[in-house]
Amino acid sequence: MDTGQQDPGIRNQLARVSWRYRPLKAMRKWNIHLIDLLILAGVTLIAAIVLTHGDAAPAASRPTSQQSIRNVIEAPPTTGVPPACPTLRPDPSFGVSLIDTQTGQPLCEHNPDGIAQPASTTKVMAALLTAKYLQARRLSLDTLITVQPIDKQVEWDAAVAYLQAGHSYSVRVLLYMASILSAADAVMVLARFVAGSRQGFLALMNDQARLLGMRHTHYTSPYGYASTPPDHWQQGEQASVGNYSSAHDMALMMAAFAKYPDVVTIFGASAYHQGGIWLSRSSGYVITDSWIGLSTAAGERGKNLHLPFQVLAVKKGCMWCGESYHKLSYVMLVRFQQAVVAAAFLYTTQNYSAPSVGDMLATLLWAFHQCDQPAYSGYCQ
Repeated sequence: MDTGQQDPGIRNQLARVSWRYRPLKAMRKWNIHLIDLLILAGVTLIAAIVLTHGDAAPAASRPTSQQSIRNVIEAPPTTGVPPACPTLRPDPSFGVSLIDTQTGQPLCEHNPDGIAQPASTTKVMAALLTAKYLQARRLSLDTLITVQPIDKQVEWDAAVAYLQAGHSYSVRVLLYMASILSAADAVMVLARFVAGSRQGFLALMNDQARLLGMRHTHYTSPYGYASTPPDHWQQGEQASVGNYSSAHDMALMMAAFAKYPDVVTIFGASAYHQGGIWLSRSSGYVITDSWIGLSTAAGERGKNLHLPFQVLAVKKGCMWCGESYHKLSYVMLVRFQQAVVAAAFLYTTQNYSAPSVGDMLATLLWAFHQCDQPAYSGYCQ
């Protein structure tokens, strides 16, 4: 019968057993603490690795080193807010951008991101890609290309050089034609030479624009042709018009173009002669020609303005060439002393028959700190 009391012998036996198992219990307890410490140390180590080397995402979901490098290359340089170009004359150009080619910093900008049609200034991008292709393939400007019938398939009213299918022309001559005559057929020969087709060349143009950081530019014509009415005066355009660009983007393009001096020389010439080929543009057709050949006196021509800077290269784009429409655009490289400036004037008000009308000459003189000089102050007012 159970009375709730244990026999003294049994109590002694249980005590001996309990004493024997005390070390085992303590050891078990110590092992549990050791395991906890090891787990905690492991978690801490993993966290340190993640913080040091980034997340542990699968390799397929992480960008490769090549992708990372490409992203760095494609990122445009970060700059502060550039100074605004002064309003030196009434009715300023739609967009203006002046960039120092050595530092990449804008000297001044007005409506730098407003888009409009760059027209034939597009041909500078075509020339830039041609120069890069020649350099990559170690070819010269004297490399000959034979014209094919497809090269002549351009709009009926586009400017052309009347190239003959089956005839061969050097890259140099074709670039002179693209510059001086603004010849669409010459650009098409170069486009096929570089990329194999019109569409392939357009893809290269848009890729190059992206690599240069031209965020407000898109090309649908390799030579800048577009058929649009002369409406929306001084209001820019919509992206649906075809080719479009901005003053800042066009200046970036010219800064890249400056790295190819042989092609810069071609786009700085107003005439060229080789064999039976004679190319020239009439005086006054391009603004910088007028700056050299005109004075401020009415009707007086042939007087050098003795400007303090030199235009190394220039390309005019003309959506509507009547000056009252103000649809003229210009890109240029201008040297003053040791500095070379990439300049873009989108839908400019400059009158190419009178250097005292419009803001192109005034803005350049201001950028070079020449507006306070008596010889040039009249152009800045």
